[in-house]
Amino acid sequence: MQQPNRIAVANSSSTGTTLNKFAKLTGAPSKAVITATTDTGGALGIVVAGAGTSGTATIQLSGILNCVFDGATTAGDYVQLSSTTAGDCHDSGSTYPTSGQVLGRVLTTNGGAGTYQIDLFPAEIKASSGGGFAGVNAQTASYLLISGDNSKLVTMNCSSCTATLPAAPPSSTWSAIIENLNASALTISRNSLTINGGTSNITVQQYQTVSVWTDGTNYLSTVPDVAGTDITLTQGPNGQTIGLTSASTTPNGQTCTLGSTCNVNNGAATHSVAINEGAGAAIGAVALGAHQTLIGASSADPSAKTVPDCTDSAGNHLNFTQSTDAWSCGTSAPAQLHVINFGVDGGGAVIPTGDIGFYPTVAFACTITRIDIAADQSGSVTVDVWKAAGAIPTSSNKISASAPLTLSSAQIAQNGSRSGWSTSVSSGDVFGFSVATATTVTKIMGQVWCQ
Repeated sequence: MQQPNRIAVANSSSTGTTLNKFAKLTGAPSKAVITATTDTGGALGIVVAGAGTSGTATIQLSGILNCVFDGATTAGDYVQLSSTTAGDCHDSGSTYPTSGQVLGRVLTTNGGAGTYQIDLFPAEIKASSGGGFAGVNAQTASYLLISGDNSKLVTMNCSSCTATLPAAPPSSTWSAIIENLNASALTISRNSLTINGGTSNITVQQYQTVSVWTDGTNYLSTVPDVAGTDITLTQGPNGQTIGLTSASTTPNGQTCTLGSTCNVNNGAATHSVAINEGAGAAIGAVALGAHQTLIGASSADPSAKTVPDCTDSAGNHLNFTQSTDAWSCGTSAPAQLHVINFGVDGGGAVIPTGDIGFYPTVAFACTITRIDIAADQSGSVTVDVWKAAGAIPTSSNKISASAPLTLSSAQIAQNGSRSGWSTSVSSGDVFGFSVATATTVTKIMGQVWCQ
């Protein structure tokens, strides 16, 4: 007769079960097999008799019994599946886990791996998915984080102190947030492990926070902002201010102070430009008006030039002509790139030859500059391109000459030959496409580019 909290299940003949380790059900009809290191749920109970790859395993579903642990234990901590040894129990710390199956509570404290008693919970008790915040741990001196800091905010308020991460991660689901409340920098020590794959500790300024996670072997974290060259970071309890210093820079060999009028040349002092945003500034003996530039054949011989206000419409843009040292507004819009797409789907069969029956109209004038074609698999195909002015094109309107879009024993052909093509396109032109030859391919997509 089975005890109320035990069941008998036939062992799986492949992997089987192990005494004092967790088992789960597999197959149909279900058989017992040891849990895997990748399992985060599904554990049925602990095998107390009949373990192996044959016969029947007796699995206890709840109560006080022995379990093989993968490491040290602390009485009262929660138990979950081991991610390092199949079937083992793992001490997940004193904070209720935020993910995975919660299996029970540790009953004894032990310094290393071994077989120890637990209070086994009934099957399929899942970790809470709500919130996950475990409170605040306020520290005023250097501090070594522990398993109990899982999901906590650890605040550090001490001068030039260190928050040290555990030398061995408590579990693969352990995490903590560390905040520096002190005016001096805080060091987060990696404790001989890696952080984000690196071997450097993290420096945290006042009011900065760093979130730390672990994969069970090393640590991962967010990274604090670090001031770069000529940048200042001013931390505050309600935000961070980013500013520029007044350091001098040397663009192209000329000294330039940030926030000031700047003289820049090409390093050989053969052509220099200075830009003034306000009125009344001067470089040397030359006064600059608002929105004027200082331009000259050499840095010692400049003259003031006005930068015109080019209206941002109708393709207007600002030009500079070096031969006359003059600014002007341009009105020619840059050419826009267009694409004309087509496709053929053979419905699983080799695509048929002939007119594909697709006739797109273009509403722009351009010149064909590129052609591409791709297929669902390697094969061969040629496609002629037709074009007519305001009418459905036919074979008599072919513009691809003897150079159709071509795949030759390939799946993709980019920037194909346009030798002999009629490449001029007018607004209102209608395109057509005709498959000349096809083998193997059952679906194609092509593009005709023009600008």
